[in-house]
Amino acid sequence: MKRLGFAVVGLALLGIARAAPLADEEAQFISQEIGSATVYADCPDYEMVPNAAETIGDRMGVGENIRAAVMAAYAQTLDNQPFNRAYLIPEVTRRVNMVMSVLEQRRQQNNLCGLGPAYTKRGWLRLKGG
Repeated sequence: MKRLGFAVVGLALLGIARAAPLADEEAQFISQEIGSATVYADCPDYEMVPNAAETIGDRMGVGENIRAAVMAAYAQTLDNQPFNRAYLIPEVTRRVNMVMSVLEQRRQQNNLCGLGPAYTKRGWLRLKGG
């Protein structure tokens, strides 16, 4: 009986230790931040809007922990980029990896820059010289 009690407590603790699933706003934020950063990096007509991540994240109700996890997860996808493992959140990393995969497909199809206007409309990017 005592073992069963320990097993139940152990399972309960495992459930507590699991991170909560991402809220819709967090998932959208991750997709938009990674998407806009990728468009910026690959499309010479666009530049990042200063402080866009903070402004948009605050507007969407996304916490600083998620924003830090996005940057750490993004950095770990790039070769030789330093990142702090302490900031990684598995759900965020999985979302970043999924978004990066979709963006890579768009890059290979030569239509990545077609996302620029959408990120401009949402306040992430702006046209250079505009």
